[in-house]
Amino acid sequence: MGVVLVSTELYPSYYVGGLGVAVRNYFEAYKLAGIDASVIAICRDNTERNVYCAEPDGFVYSNISGVVEKLNRIADLTGVSGDIIHANDWFTYPVAEYIKKQRGGGIVLTIHMPHFNDSERKAVERADLIIAVSNYELSMLVGVYGNSIRDKAVVVYNVTDWTVVEARELARRVFGSSNRLEARKRVVEFVNNVAVAGKLSESCDKLVVSWGRLTGQKNLVFLLPLAEELEKDTCVLVIGRYVNDVYADVLASLIKMYSARGKIALVRDLDVVFIKAIAYASNVAVFPYVFEPFGIASIEAQAVGTPVVVNAENGLAETVAPPSVAVSIAETDRFFKAVQRIADETHDEDLAGVERARGKAVEHVDRRFRLGRLAEDLKKIYFEVRARLF
Repeated sequence: MGVVLVSTELYPSYYVGGLGVAVRNYFEAYKLAGIDASVIAICRDNTERNVYCAEPDGFVYSNISGVVEKLNRIADLTGVSGDIIHANDWFTYPVAEYIKKQRGGGIVLTIHMPHFNDSERKAVERADLIIAVSNYELSMLVGVYGNSIRDKAVVVYNVTDWTVVEARELARRVFGSSNRLEARKRVVEFVNNVAVAGKLSESCDKLVVSWGRLTGQKNLVFLLPLAEELEKDTCVLVIGRYVNDVYADVLASLIKMYSARGKIALVRDLDVVFIKAIAYASNVAVFPYVFEPFGIASIEAQAVGTPVVVNAENGLAETVAPPSVAVSIAETDRFFKAVQRIADETHDEDLAGVERARGKAVEHVDRRFRLGRLAEDLKKIYFEVRARLF
């Protein structure tokens, strides 16, 4: 079985958000499944075997036609071919068709973030198999593109390689302690040195964290009234990846208005080492995203033993199990109370019950969102597509 994986992002060399991480996990899953794979992607300075990079020229999504040309050129130069060509979102579907026309192969298309445009409709209609990343997303795709796509559509959840063991060691290395309570104190000091907006008071014993791209879709402005409603000893940290300067500037300005109270702070573009360590040290992670097909950040947080509160109105709801909870952001009071409750319940790290609760979050991820499961799912799908076509 040979696969060509095509993407506009590939973590860690170049990524804007969760797509690059998801595609990296596909590539790692191939190794577990014994699948011979090549990757054509927008990425930088990659020396990995069978990974072929086209260098990004500015923001990748500002010139899709140029991206397609670059990736087609890489396909020509490398001569890659496979039984399956796996495209990721509609941006790379034309590249998959280009390779198929020259060398054959079936096309699998994962839709990580639906755009519901003519290009995506064409890709959905022509692909041999569609992967949706949640049941929520699949229902939307069926609603827009018609019930006929059900016969060639499956749901494959994203996964994470974050572990509590690694995060605990990173907390010890970065913040001087693997004890979550002690590490939180150091996190507050660190944040106040690097924040681009706001600050955290020394009385912040409990930490609520959120991370993601600074775009309207992530709805991080929701965290401002949350910070206001939480108890005095409970503060909010926003870790933003800057891709939309206008939204980021507005959010930073709003946070500065709250800075005198020491309840919320914004830091930007942290290395993943720091994000993992901070996630581990935090009491609860919050993801109030408005439109989210899946939400990798949710399973990353739970993987390091940090329960989450997520918006119940989208694919995030499929990522959680107790002690984590999904609550509609329309039910503001319930949402805020859920965050405070979990922050309180995870505060005293010496209580066995606290670690049991955190352990349940880890177990949930281990059962449903690990590379082994992804490897099995992809291998099964590819063989079914190959059997159908050949």
